[in-house]
Amino acid sequence: MKKTVDANAITLEKEKESFVKTNKVLHFVFIVLQILSLMLAIMTSIMLVMTGINAVFEFSDSISFPDVYLTLTLLVISVGYFIAFNHARKIFDIFKNGESPFRYDVADKMKGAATAIIAANLINFAIGLVYLAVGGFMKLSNDEVFEMKFNFDLGSLILGILIYAFSYVFNYGAKLQQESDETL
Repeated sequence: MKKTVDANAITLEKEKESFVKTNKVLHFVFIVLQILSLMLAIMTSIMLVMTGINAVFEFSDSISFPDVYLTLTLLVISVGYFIAFNHARKIFDIFKNGESPFRYDVADKMKGAATAIIAANLINFAIGLVYLAVGGFMKLSNDEVFEMKFNFDLGSLILGILIYAFSYVFNYGAKLQQESDETL
């Protein structure tokens, strides 16, 4: 019996080391993704400001309606994913210390990431509807008609919903972990 316990303890320790290594790498990956999404948000904000300055001071004859729409949606997505990556980084920051993943704060951070992804997609959908209503068919300066089309990213919405659902699994796991710790 003693050898079985020792073998299980060794296996568990190896798995914990692997878990910690993997989460350190993922923590770093999410730091990089967070930085990239922040840079993208800053660049798209600058582009929107430049477009506004162009419109106010009339440096050109017309503002490109599709460019404003695409830049605005890119800004919303980059900010949404910056927030989601921040939550993910914090989750892997907890995991890289080798602590149990079934904790209430992990479930809360998962909900935060999911909410950011879902909100970004719904805001982009609303922006698309407004642009479609306002400028669905616009005459451009050379009598061409610009037909406004927008896409709804169903995959990201489903991803957000799945992460939100998994947060409930982790919340339940945290309750079980707490009960287990209290009985010992």
